[in-house]
Amino acid sequence: MTMQIGMVGSDGIVLASDTRWTKEPAKSKAEVTLGRAVRYGANGTKIKVTEGKEIAVSYAADRQSAGFVAEEIIAKLTGGTDPIIAVQEVFDARRRWHHVQGFIVLTQPAMQLFRFEIAQNNRRWYPSCEPVTLGYDVAGDVTNAAIYWAECYPEILTIDQLIPLAAHLIVCSHRLNTAGISGLEIVRCDASGIRQLSPESTRELMRKANEWDGTIRDLFLKYQQQYTYDCAIRQ
Repeated sequence: MTMQIGMVGSDGIVLASDTRWTKEPAKSKAEVTLGRAVRYGANGTKIKVTEGKEIAVSYAADRQSAGFVAEEIIAKLTGGTDPIIAVQEVFDARRRWHHVQGFIVLTQPAMQLFRFEIAQNNRRWYPSCEPVTLGYDVAGDVTNAAIYWAECYPEILTIDQLIPLAAHLIVCSHRLNTAGISGLEIVRCDASGIRQLSPESTRELMRKANEWDGTIRDLFLKYQQQYTYDCAIRQ
């Protein structure tokens, strides 16, 4: 599981992701667990940025397949292929698949955000890639209630406003899915290119996000009022 969000601002795009890779124990055809008998996780990046800082691809789900797919998509995009066609061509080139999903950000010739996925439906694998047209989209734990933080700010914000909002969403999503989500990485994409936030800035954002969460909680827990009650029995 993962949590990733792409957000379109008035001056660019913010792409944020957790950094936890979770591995389920392998099973034989007889559904007998092989090797480690528990789910385990590791920390690692889920966003690739080209050397020219013009393309960013986030990737999640199966780690090995996702990393390969991200590299193949970037190779085709650098060659000028349209993102929708690039995902289809990467899919057509392989026969065996694992679940893969993520985002594509292009800064040239225009700023664009796409969400892609390779998933199974009725035992058949299908690729999809669509532009994000509603201001934001999520990949990974799409039913996580932390998505509320993106939905409650429908107006178009600047990148500087979106970065703390995206960080807060990712950090809060960990509280609701501690086994599958943790960590944070963010890239900002604007006219000057794509830049990744430093580890120091990311750690500070995570600290502030936890602080904000505590402040919001205290607004309710520390609120005091003398309540009156209507004891009349109504028919």
